[in-house]
Amino acid sequence: MTLSLACAGLSERVGATPLLRDVSVSLTPATFSVVLGPNGAGKSTWLRALAGEPTVGERSGAVTLGGRRLADWDPGELARARAVVPQRPTAGFALAAWELVGLGRLPWRGLTAPDHDAAEAALARVGATHLAARRLPTLSGGEAARVHLARALAQLPPEGGWLLLDEPTAALDLAQAERVLRLLSTLAASGVGVVAVLHDLGQALRHADRALVLRDGALVADGAPADVLNRALVAEVWQADAEVAYDDEGLPLGVLPSR
Repeated sequence: MTLSLACAGLSERVGATPLLRDVSVSLTPATFSVVLGPNGAGKSTWLRALAGEPTVGERSGAVTLGGRRLADWDPGELARARAVVPQRPTAGFALAAWELVGLGRLPWRGLTAPDHDAAEAALARVGATHLAARRLPTLSGGEAARVHLARALAQLPPEGGWLLLDEPTAALDLAQAERVLRLLSTLAASGVGVVAVLHDLGQALRHADRALVLRDGALVADGAPADVLNRALVAEVWQADAEVAYDDEGLPLGVLPSR
């Protein structure tokens, strides 16, 4: 069973500049939640706080997993409860793709035969089995993004856990982005709590269960994407005159500029 993930009164600032302003949210396991907002809204800062990563400034409030503050978790125990894919993941070494994915198993046992199987399964889920022997410096940005996602999948606990991703589709082409988003939806349906920062509002409408919108570090909207991403909110938050476009079957195509 996936533990609850929540924050209460979460604020962060660097000097006199606020990055987050009193954000309180209880995230729902087995749900694909997306974090939206314009550049500089605080999305990545909030995701780092949810992951328990250190701040570059001053942070107040609390982030809890299963009702316990993240600071009270042993690092290895926390690594077995959640996996993180940052916006610009790096490895530091010219590892082969399968070696990087295998690192996701270190919080569990190491690199035993079952761990190799888990790594292979994770590469297959992101469509990167053919990249297993390739060294990371030889991969394109999109290929590397999928391998880093596979590492996080290999790290997840069997009962669900949390997967936190910062712009997981930014380096992907259209087909691969849709494949990854469908995978995230499937993971959520299987019990994983998925939280992803996205910029594409159409992707959020098509795939997410819940949309959380930040502006200037504050949470200004929270709900089903089709309810949240209306013309008035898009104008207020993104300063754009746009509205949701639907296909003939009533499915959202995206948020397009109004004529």
